[in-house]
Amino acid sequence: MMRTGLICLSALLAMTASARETVRVTFRHTPSAGTVRAFLPGSFNDWGPNIAGFIHPDAPSRMTWADSPGCYVCIVPLVAGSTYDYKFHEHADASGTSYRWITDPLNPRINTADNNNSLITPFEAFLFQISPKDGSVVTDSDARLVFGAFTADSDSVLPDASTIRFDGRDPVSFTDFYDDSLSLVVCPLAGLSGGAHRVVITLQTASGRTTVDSTRFTLLNDDIYFITPSHDDVLAASRTVRFRVGMAHTRVDDVRLEQIDAGAYSLSAGRERDYEVAVTLGFGMNRFVAVATDSSGAVTVSDTLRLYYPEPRYPDPEIRFERTGDGIRVTGRANDPQGDPVTYAWANQPLNPERIPGIGGIRDSTFTISVPVLPGDYALRLVATDPDGHAGQTVNFFTVRPDGGVLIPGPADVPAWVRDAQIYCLFVRSFTAEGTLRAAAERLDHIRDMGFGVIWLLPVMDVEGELDRRWNIGYNIRDFYRVEPVYGTEADFSHFVRSAHDLGLRVILDVTPSHSSRSHPIALDARANGPFSRYHDFYQHAIIPHNDNGLGQSVSSDGIVYYSAFSDALLNWDWENAESRRYMLDVYTHWLREYDIDGFRFDVYWGSHRRYGVHHFDRPLREALRRAKADILLLGETDGTGIGTESQYADRGGGMDLGYDWRFKDAILRYPSIHQLDDRLYNAGYRPGPNSYFLRFLENQDEDRVAYRYGSIERTLPVSAALFTATGIPMIYQGQETGMGQGMGGDKDHRARAIVDWANPAAGVLAPHYQKLAQIRAQFPAFRRQFEDLDGNGRIDGGDPSVQVPLDVSDPSVYAFGRPFPNQNGLVVINFSANPKTVSVLTVRDSWCEFDPPIRADDACFLNNLYENASVRVSGRELDTLRIPLEPYGAAVYTISLREERVALPDLRVRVPRQDAAQRPGRFRLYPAYPNPFNAMTVIRYDLPVEGAVSVEIFDAAGRRIRRLAESRQTPGTHVVRWDGRDGTGRPAPSGLYLCRVRCGSLVGSGKIVLMR
Repeated sequence: MMRTGLICLSALLAMTASARETVRVTFRHTPSAGTVRAFLPGSFNDWGPNIAGFIHPDAPSRMTWADSPGCYVCIVPLVAGSTYDYKFHEHADASGTSYRWITDPLNPRINTADNNNSLITPFEAFLFQISPKDGSVVTDSDARLVFGAFTADSDSVLPDASTIRFDGRDPVSFTDFYDDSLSLVVCPLAGLSGGAHRVVITLQTASGRTTVDSTRFTLLNDDIYFITPSHDDVLAASRTVRFRVGMAHTRVDDVRLEQIDAGAYSLSAGRERDYEVAVTLGFGMNRFVAVATDSSGAVTVSDTLRLYYPEPRYPDPEIRFERTGDGIRVTGRANDPQGDPVTYAWANQPLNPERIPGIGGIRDSTFTISVPVLPGDYALRLVATDPDGHAGQTVNFFTVRPDGGVLIPGPADVPAWVRDAQIYCLFVRSFTAEGTLRAAAERLDHIRDMGFGVIWLLPVMDVEGELDRRWNIGYNIRDFYRVEPVYGTEADFSHFVRSAHDLGLRVILDVTPSHSSRSHPIALDARANGPFSRYHDFYQHAIIPHNDNGLGQSVSSDGIVYYSAFSDALLNWDWENAESRRYMLDVYTHWLREYDIDGFRFDVYWGSHRRYGVHHFDRPLREALRRAKADILLLGETDGTGIGTESQYADRGGGMDLGYDWRFKDAILRYPSIHQLDDRLYNAGYRPGPNSYFLRFLENQDEDRVAYRYGSIERTLPVSAALFTATGIPMIYQGQETGMGQGMGGDKDHRARAIVDWANPAAGVLAPHYQKLAQIRAQFPAFRRQFEDLDGNGRIDGGDPSVQVPLDVSDPSVYAFGRPFPNQNGLVVINFSANPKTVSVLTVRDSWCEFDPPIRADDACFLNNLYENASVRVSGRELDTLRIPLEPYGAAVYTISLREERVALPDLRVRVPRQDAAQRPGRFRLYPAYPNPFNAMTVIRYDLPVEGAVSVEIFDAAGRRIRRLAESRQTPGTHVVRWDGRDGTGRPAPSGLYLCRVRCGSLVGSGKIVLMR
């Protein structure tokens, strides 16, 4: 769109105007089809003016039609030497409610940092909007050279002395072509022959000023010519060749396209007609001529079209595994395009549970290894190199199960780490105050300690304009191979990935298969040259009817389709075209091989899937990426649940492993009922296959913060507890663990994308909560178990025994379900109310618990409360009905096991970063407790300016100390402690007014806290 807010410094402009002259510039605009009226909004007229993009039909920026140039014109006085932004604006209906903003196609100066506005800087002698523009192809037999020739108001054009020189020939003066009223030159091109031309324009003014400009263009006025240009970088064997047969003067009886030395394509004959022919290219130079025969038998032949398809140079290796006796046979193969012998180099991947010994020294193509002892995924990298030094590489994996069995994966099989994934979504720009990859890498241990194993990294590629924390967050990509400079360099990205791998974390990268930026070099060429562009077929040019998720579809002024709600900044990529498909697949395999990332999140996956289907999009995507690196995760932004979504999953012949559960998202947008939550988490017990997973989350970069939506930190606790202990793959978005959104103003984009406040008091409640949930899920497999084909009928549905069993509870505001797992069953009980509860849960152990042998009434086992890290020994009889105490909005997460169990919780670094002396607090301060009043947990935060012995204590209204929360020596800085509303014996304190006192020597602070049960 346009810039809607511009501060005009009137005094400065007036001073500048007195020192510099005014130039009256005529702007020209050739309208799109169906245009009712046109406008010239810009920084020189308050952008129209416009209201939220709409310009009134009678606005002063309205342009008028001029017959001489055959377009809309508008004359604007501008100050010489000043720079202005502008665009054209068209109304497509009488009311003007259907409109479009258009960058000037005749002006190469574009402000990519501000919505692709056009830029103009007039001078006292000035040539503007030269048409045909540089590099264009002209096919109109009535084409004209048109441009503006302007001077300062105190000067004038000398038409007789100003000249046009075609192809170095004698110059022609402006005299016969200059329109003084519009300051435009309109010169016919009728006398030019077909081919390439260069025009040099010289403007001479009465005051003696001179300016020179030029343009190059190709004129196609032959009877038969190619629309497809010759080029030497063809990416695929299949492509479309276009040519035109004019021959208006005669009847055409025969038309054919000859592929020299390879055959001919016979076509239906016709004159004044464009032809499209699908051809197959061989390696090397492919030459074509178009031939037309008229009614007299005369033959007309076009110039030669040359398409060079380079032969591949790099070996294409693959790795195969085969179980043999007690070992695994590993076989490497590599097809060298030139048939030369290749050498092999093998390596362990860095995230293997243990290194397979001896791999680094192997140079053979086949060898045998012992089955590793530790369970998990084992990946090997193979680099195959030919005698010329050309190297190709691949990664494949096998999985050792906990029982010692080995899974050798097929095309749909995912590694174990995908099945066990817990995802942390990271936006580099706001993860740290610095907003860089280097700074983000320094905080990755926080993600590990929280219990997450996978980082979903929002896009890091170079974007159009300025990457910000509002709207331009990385999806408007103009260079798929370059890291966004705001984030750092390619070396910084490599460092980030290595740092993650060193911590045992996987990294999946967000990418945009459905579109590119309009500023991508390929898009710029396609937009500028239309069907004559070598890249024309890389973009979608005709609307394909499909479910567009309510975004709408439009066609840009350059003839490229885009989703209306995304604007023409994002142009739809064509996956049916073999070359554009190859280009994008090469982009993704580059990031896999160059940086060893662990997969992708595909933005608008649904768009490419629905437009082009599994044959052109899903399957080629998966096959190419898994061939480059097999142990990856492919997450698609698409509806992953519901009828008709199954075909997107690899289990059903599609491309992805993990899809969005948008039904779950819709159910929890507001604080859900237990029935709603259970219905969506259960999903009728259905999965498309054993490698198909549903992504579930409470917020992400596109949604508003859950703490804001619920208006409460406490209300987020029960819903997140259910999310992390149920089936599906859980995800949190950075800052969710610190309570971002709670109490924040601004709009949704600000709340979702602002810099994370790691010292937010709510982090004292939420960070330990999410850490417990993620670590419980990571350490106890019952809570990671997905629905399975347990009845052996080849389907996963409600007919299978459930692995998420709803349990009867004595209170309707409490949700409970069981998670069966052999000899280590999970039990989840969650309070969705603001009141403390003690409820009876009918566990009925024999109906869902998995014990071998079964637990009898008098047998002993352990009920392990992992959320509180407390265990109790119970009998089988006691298990049938359990009495569970719950805090307001509290959760109890148990294992029912044959042994006592606890969850390991690393120290958590969600706190104010360590401060140096210059940053230490200058005074002692106790902040108000948060939340206050509270019923589950409150956070007490204080600034300590000196080192000393610190005590934090809670007193009741009568002055009795009921709890000491801290007593230790502490360093200067900001500190946080939490109070869970219990007294020193562990019993819940009654509702009422309490006093918190913090003391460090002579420094004393106190504050009131209200506990509400």
